[in-house]
Amino acid sequence: MSEHFFKIQGLAGEKKLQGEISVGGAKNAALKVMASALLFTDHVEITNIPEIEDVARIGELLEGLGAKIESSKNKRKIILPEKLKTDLLHEPAQATRSSIVLTGPLLARMGRVSFPNPGGCNFGNRPIDLFLEGFRKMGAVIKEEGESYVATAPNGLIGTEFFFKVQSHT
Repeated sequence: MSEHFFKIQGLAGEKKLQGEISVGGAKNAALKVMASALLFTDHVEITNIPEIEDVARIGELLEGLGAKIESSKNKRKIILPEKLKTDLLHEPAQATRSSIVLTGPLLARMGRVSFPNPGGCNFGNRPIDLFLEGFRKMGAVIKEEGESYVATAPNGLIGTEFFFKVQSHT
């Protein structure tokens, strides 16, 4: 136990708080780590995962691609097959904005990905044009087919430099 403590001055006088707390995992980091599991062909174990809706939707999307997920409190074991499906399930993909983070790893590993325009919150203008532009710059061909995008990398993806015109945590 550390010797750190906080003093709080209130109406009842000064009180000393002491103890430990655990810091929960960050949603934006957890979703990207879960998506990066697609790059492996065995399994990935992730700890300190927040128990929130977006994590559940990404898990549902991973399972739709063929992964199996073993869950326990704040932990996920993602078991990946040799070959993955390449079409993101529309309903969960449109239910979370972060579904877009699955497209890059899937395109890199399988050479193809089909995905709808991601949904989720309508918090300001958050287009996916930077993703599409980045994939094209890495050699992908992107077509719109109905309500979906289909990206293929006929010659594999190639490394490139890419400058984001706007700041993004994604």
